[in-house]
Amino acid sequence: MSKEKIRVKYKGMLLTFDELAMRTGIKRKTIKSRYYKGYRGNDLGRKNLNMLRKNVYEIEGLKMTGKDIERYYGVDPRLVSKRYYKGWRGRELIEGKGKQSISVYVNGIKYNSLNELARAYGISDTLVKQRYREGYRGMSLVQRKNYNVTRQKEKAREDQTKIKA
Repeated sequence: MSKEKIRVKYKGMLLTFDELAMRTGIKRKTIKSRYYKGYRGNDLGRKNLNMLRKNVYEIEGLKMTGKDIERYYGVDPRLVSKRYYKGWRGRELIEGKGKQSISVYVNGIKYNSLNELARAYGISDTLVKQRYREGYRGMSLVQRKNYNVTRQKEKAREDQTKIKA
């Protein structure tokens, strides 16, 4: 007595696990385990099942994915995911305050962020942020320090010769 083969519906065709494996290039064992986990139809033959597990958020009665939220509200999906994980729900997910950028005036020109200021003056953004934290404002944020490097090298050589002597 032979076992009756299970046939699954995939893209309108009834196929066995072996036939589906040959068509999709996915191992028969994988397709079989997916079938017994409850996947049906096109999901059995998908290359990447992780794409099925999209986070769906409910905002004002509408169920939306992260991409939809980004498209309609302009909020980064990763930020929405973090907020959801922290327990925020509904409109909180899209209305919460993000990181506030610091506006700075230098030489009468307004820069909307410290990064923008650093780019305009061609210096490191971390240096500008460090100076801002230390209390520098205005031109002192972007002034280049004029260190006499050659003098420092000479002094180091003198110190080395004193140590040897």
